[in-house]
Amino acid sequence: MLSALKQLWLTLFTPDARDDEEIRSLARGVSMAFQVGGLPFLALWAWIGWWPAIPAILIGESLNLAGYFALKSTTRPRLWAHVITIDLFLVLCITSVGSGGVQHISAGWFLCVPMLATLLLGFRRAQVYTALTTLALACLFVGGELWGPLTGFVSEDKRALFSLVQVSGIMSAILLMVGYWLADTTRQHSRRLEAEDGMRTALEQIDAPFYVVRREMIGGKGLVIEGNFSGRQLLEDMPEPPLDLERWFAETEKVLPLQTMMAERGESRRMELRHPFNNKQFEVSAKNHNGSLLLAFHDVTQRKETESKLRHANQEAKEASRAKSEFLANMSHEIRTPMNGIIGMTELALETDLSSDQLDFLTTIQNCADNMLDLLNDILDLSRIEAGKMELEVTEFDLAKVMEAVQDSLSSRAILKKIDWNAFIEDDVPRGLVGDPTRLRQILLNLAGNAIKFTERGEVAVEGRLLSRDQDQVKMRFEVRDTGCGIPSEALPRLFEKFTQADASTTRTHGGTGLGLAITRELVDLMEGRLGAFSTEGEGSIFWCEMDFPLAQTRIPAGGCAEMLVGLRALIVDDIKTNRRVLSGQLRRLGCRYESASNASEALARLDEAARAGDSFSILLCDRNMPERTGLQLAQDIRSDHRFDSLVMLLLSSSRERGDIHHIRSAGFHGQLVKPVKFPLLREEMSRLFGTHGNSEGDSPSTLALSDADAESFARGEDSEPQFPLGVRILLAEDNKVNQKLAQRLLSKVGLDVTTVDNGLEALQAVAEGDFDLVLMDCQMPEMDGYEATQRIRQLPDERARIPIVALTANAMRGDQEKCIAAGMNGYLSKPLHQESFYGMLQRFLADAPSTDS
Repeated sequence: MLSALKQLWLTLFTPDARDDEEIRSLARGVSMAFQVGGLPFLALWAWIGWWPAIPAILIGESLNLAGYFALKSTTRPRLWAHVITIDLFLVLCITSVGSGGVQHISAGWFLCVPMLATLLLGFRRAQVYTALTTLALACLFVGGELWGPLTGFVSEDKRALFSLVQVSGIMSAILLMVGYWLADTTRQHSRRLEAEDGMRTALEQIDAPFYVVRREMIGGKGLVIEGNFSGRQLLEDMPEPPLDLERWFAETEKVLPLQTMMAERGESRRMELRHPFNNKQFEVSAKNHNGSLLLAFHDVTQRKETESKLRHANQEAKEASRAKSEFLANMSHEIRTPMNGIIGMTELALETDLSSDQLDFLTTIQNCADNMLDLLNDILDLSRIEAGKMELEVTEFDLAKVMEAVQDSLSSRAILKKIDWNAFIEDDVPRGLVGDPTRLRQILLNLAGNAIKFTERGEVAVEGRLLSRDQDQVKMRFEVRDTGCGIPSEALPRLFEKFTQADASTTRTHGGTGLGLAITRELVDLMEGRLGAFSTEGEGSIFWCEMDFPLAQTRIPAGGCAEMLVGLRALIVDDIKTNRRVLSGQLRRLGCRYESASNASEALARLDEAARAGDSFSILLCDRNMPERTGLQLAQDIRSDHRFDSLVMLLLSSSRERGDIHHIRSAGFHGQLVKPVKFPLLREEMSRLFGTHGNSEGDSPSTLALSDADAESFARGEDSEPQFPLGVRILLAEDNKVNQKLAQRLLSKVGLDVTTVDNGLEALQAVAEGDFDLVLMDCQMPEMDGYEATQRIRQLPDERARIPIVALTANAMRGDQEKCIAAGMNGYLSKPLHQESFYGMLQRFLADAPSTDS
């Protein structure tokens, strides 16, 4: 029941083809006509005396009047058109009883209901009202047959006039609605003609061919085609006999015939069509609308040609990119090969006894070679980034180790320029993070190296601090501060663009390509971080970057404190605030109590206060170069006061000058550490002083004496050379004579026995016949390269197949390391070689090698 009522409601109030404004206009006219026509019939029913009809007509007139005013303002004209139609229907049902039922002429009024519904609401709605009217008439007829004729209140003397009025009213209403219908039909036809004329005019103005295709009714064959000027011109270009549009579609592959598309009512299609004679290409849109097929043609010949050219250009670009990558790989290999000899031999020469001029010459060569290597690496990195081949590593790493690597890498530059240099993280920063430590180190090296280059005096510091932390992620901010020349404000906006420098003139003081900061920006973007800078010209700059890191699952413990150092009281004396902050953090990690002073006078005052309070300092960490009074002069003042005889003093220096260790020792210092001071070295030195010597029989720290060898090592800030087991044999496979010579010198220097071969085939034979502990394998060699030689070695039948093999190659492009590992190598070192990384790789694989007598 409810479903049937719902369906009836949808049928009555679902919009039909006529629009709302048309319904509004027609309904208002009909409402006014029935409003005026209803008054005579009200008087007629009063005259004949059937009073139930009078309130029905009054209610109907009220609803009719309400409908008229509602149609002037309402946005729902269809609803009020239904109200007017139902109002008329109900009034007729009530008044028909008094007039005598269906037997009386007044029943003809029921014809007006479906006519009114057709006029206002369309044929589909009129069907419902016709059914209702038929049902009402049937009920009146059945009622008259069952219970006799319905009461007629019209007397004999009034019946003729009553019938005349009823007939005239019925005819007037029918004529009125027919007139409205004719006027509306004429108006719609005029509008249709105007619309078609407007559409035809608009279509003629369209440059693209457009067709309206209609099927002819006669015989059911053939198609009537109407087209705009462009469409007719396209068909006129056909040769004789003329090829019509239907044959064009039918004879084109993968295109449906027009006959088929005509049958697909309401369907839309898009297809490509090629002109069979001029070879032009069209994109056709087809839409079946009201039995007509609308076809729009778009000439896409030029677009298709452009797409073809773009595909060809894209292929050429890929080939060019591949050729560029191959060229860069070859150039990188060829440049790194001689640079390996330059850098390696220069490092060896610097370890010999040299005159001051020779030392200056070789140091200059080393600096220039390092700059060339940095430039080469920058160009390769930029090439990878532009090609979209720069990939980030995701691994757990120790942030403190990254900062130490940054600190070590730039220490020599800072020492040469005699500026203070530090790289550190705050105590609350978690050390274990997840990300790409190599790229993070590169970012900090680029920023800090740039800062050192533009700083002539003062300090450069890299600081990592925690911005925020949640359960599994931290936000870090890294700042690189310097006291250099600063950057002009107008140069800051373009600072991170490629090949851009703040001072681009040919007379600028500092060189460079301007790639470092551009690469840094690209790397920070790749790591989804933020990068910026602010500067004051003449005072210095601060470069910063912020990025998020997930926390590592493996907890990395902070550096522990030595038990004998807990509670030890230390005094830091340094004029640089950053140095004091770094040393304070390190002493706090060691469990020491500490204070700091910025100059010699303040330090003496602190020492005096502590002695008077009975809580003297146990150790003094003193900078060597301070304004007003140096660290050596402060030491002389301290040693002149016997209250401080037990005070242990460590000298902190930014230089590695040799030859004055006795002067340092005579001043009262127990050792020297090179800045920036590494935490492990500080812990080791303090543990040595207060653990080993400080607890010996009766010795006070002031009486400790350093051996000349130890003192010289402290003065240089150098670690001892790496130690390897005796009798270790190395096989070097290298075809370049300079590289052979360099590797032999480096290996012989640490007591390793080296055998050299010139190619991979000889290396394979040597491993098969000899007994070696490690193979250093070049990748590009004649006769047999390193990759094939490694694979052949791995196929040997005995223990020799498992010998460690380390790639020693000038191939440093992306994927080269992975290629070496895939070939079966255990390690990878790119040329040019640096002693620290070279020896570190050897120690990694030779730590467990058996020791034999040489």
